[in-house]
Amino acid sequence: MERGAICAAALALAFAAAALGPVAVLAQDEAPQAPDTDNVAPTPPTRPSSLPAQPVPVTISPPPRTGADAAVPGWTPGKLLQLPPYTRARMHECALEWQQMKARGETTEKIWYTFAQTCLVR
Repeated sequence: MERGAICAAALALAFAAAALGPVAVLAQDEAPQAPDTDNVAPTPPTRPSSLPAQPVPVTISPPPRTGADAAVPGWTPGKLLQLPPYTRARMHECALEWQQMKARGETTEKIWYTFAQTCLVR
């Protein structure tokens, strides 16, 4: 037999096997096993009938602003605060003044932002 004929026969056999699809020839004939129940997540417990069908929405109001937070009018949580334009040297002078005030204990009920607003424009 010629070499080309052997290749053609092998190719025809491969196509025929592919056309038949998976053949029911198994290496081991085993019965199908039951699904593994050890690795399955448990179901949640049943809801008691005494609870309402829909959960009641909870609204949380922000706490009242007191102390240093109340010193900044118009400020709300999450809102960025803008200081007036300033130079680096002026900011350093105000920072030193603020640190001296803190050391003397004069910054109670004050926050840096309100102090900086007045200090930077002087």
